[in-house]
Amino acid sequence: MKLTLEAWASAQFDPPPKIGTLRAWAKSGRIVPEPVKVGRTWMVDAWAQYCPTQAAVNTEGLSSRAAAILMAA
Repeated sequence: MKLTLEAWASAQFDPPPKIGTLRAWAKSGRIVPEPVKVGRTWMVDAWAQYCPTQAAVNTEGLSSRAAAILMAA
């Protein structure tokens, strides 16, 4: 079941982070599995977890310039 970021954060944290922080986490891949954007609303699996380090990105087979661009995004 998918929840909004606010509902997920309320179940995971006390007190929950501000919505701006949650959106930044969603965009940067710090919630695993990644939330999906439905219209303007971020939806996340109820069992998702916050990962304080950015999720690993597979850069195998990419040039160093392409890998740097990917990691900067």
